Amino acid sequence: MKIIKSVFLLVVFFIFATNQNAYSQDEVRAEKHENISWVRIGLVTFKPGKASAARDIIYNHFVKAGKATGNPTATSFELTAGEWHQLTIFPMNGPSDLEYSRTPQNATWWNQMAKQEGGADKAQELLNTFQSYVKNSTSYIARKKN
Repeated sequence: MKIIKSVFLLVVFFIFATNQNAYSQDEVRAEKHENISWVRIGLVTFKPGKASAARDIIYNHFVKAGKATGNPTATSFELTAGEWHQLTIFPMNGPSDLEYSRTPQNATWWNQMAKQEGGADKAQELLNTFQSYVKNSTSYIARKKN
């Protein structure tokens, strides 16, 4: 075990030492990522027996409202292996979207949901029903080179 730790520390030291050349030359400058797009990736696990009802809400209500807004729409995948049941990729305008508690696109979507469902209270009821089907969820922010 001691030998493994020693080898590991030697490898880490070697990697660190060889990467120092990149920073020892001249002055380091900030570099901005160019030609990238940003997304939020949502992962959901549904409660037992609720996946079908949850997906009915996704495809027949959430996606329908999204398409009606004219904004870029989310892309959703039904996962067939692993702990997650649904993966959805939501387009972002960029990291500045994180400054909002509700982005302009999300507000437009919500207003369309309220119109589509017959009022904000009915849209909220549908959202609450969907959320009652969710066992677990998480999300990530990612960037992609275009």
